[in-house]
Amino acid sequence: MKRRPLLLLSSVFLAVASTCAAASSALYRNVEYGFAVRLPPQASVEQATPPAPAHGAVVHLASGARIRIDGQYDAAFLGSASAAARRVMEDESFDPAVPTRTVRTAGPSARCFGRMSDGLLQRRCVVYRRRVEASAIIYTLALDGSAGSPGSDEAAFDRIVRSFRLEPLPR
Repeated sequence: MKRRPLLLLSSVFLAVASTCAAASSALYRNVEYGFAVRLPPQASVEQATPPAPAHGAVVHLASGARIRIDGQYDAAFLGSASAAARRVMEDESFDPAVPTRTVRTAGPSARCFGRMSDGLLQRRCVVYRRRVEASAIIYTLALDGSAGSPGSDEAAFDRIVRSFRLEPLPR
């Protein structure tokens, strides 16, 4: 399986706190990459500790499912959410025939797709932020959960995706 630097997540991503991000009981905000999402009740958040990059966070649901929220610069100049979604599909070995759909967020629309594989529910949504003065940013929201509670995990994931919004980037 080929991996590209654009979408790789390092193991340091799963540390405990970050000065570049803020989380409250209802909102996760990433100041460094300029986005925010509403968190489901009973969720806990893990964030990278400095000096690790503050790309995003992992939201742990009560069921044990994980939702990864990540922002990275479009170093490959993919140019759109559709192209970025195709790259995620390729990098994570999704069948290219898996249909994608457009989902409204509180910001730009997302391209979403998913599968059930070996008892693991996997859903992915990709949002693309165009920028004139610098590289665009690709945001990936990823649900990994078991087949045991897919309905509640998917509902929590859908709420997070719909709540996704862009915020000002640092200067």
